[in-house]
Amino acid sequence: MDPILVDALKASPFALVLLFILTKVWIYVQKKDDALTQTQTATNDKLLEMQEKMIQSNNLVANSHVQLTGAINGLSQVVEDNQATIMRELGDIKHKKLALESKKVTRPAIVASAVA
Repeated sequence: MDPILVDALKASPFALVLLFILTKVWIYVQKKDDALTQTQTATNDKLLEMQEKMIQSNNLVANSHVQLTGAINGLSQVVEDNQATIMRELGDIKHKKLALESKKVTRPAIVASAVA
C-alpha cells in the first residue's frame, strides 16, 4: 500500500471507514457491471439469432420469387407457342377453304320437266 495512504489511515479513522465503504461500493458496481455485461451479451446473441432468421426468411422469399418468375416465363412461352399454333391452324383452314372454293363443284340443275 502507498505510504501516504497508510499515514492518512493512521491520522483519521474516518478515512478507514470511507475506504471500506468505497471498497464495498466498488465490489457492488463490479458485480452489477458483470451482470449488465452478461445481459447485454445474451441480448446481442438473441438479436444475432433473430437477424440470421430474418436473412434466411428473406432468402426463402427471394428464392420463391425467382421460382415464380420462372413459372410465369414458362407460362408466357406456352401461351405464345399455343397462340402461334392456333394462328398457323387458322391459316391452314383459310388455305383449305380457298382451295375448296376454287374447286367448287357445280351441281347440275335439276330440270322439273326431266323429272316429270
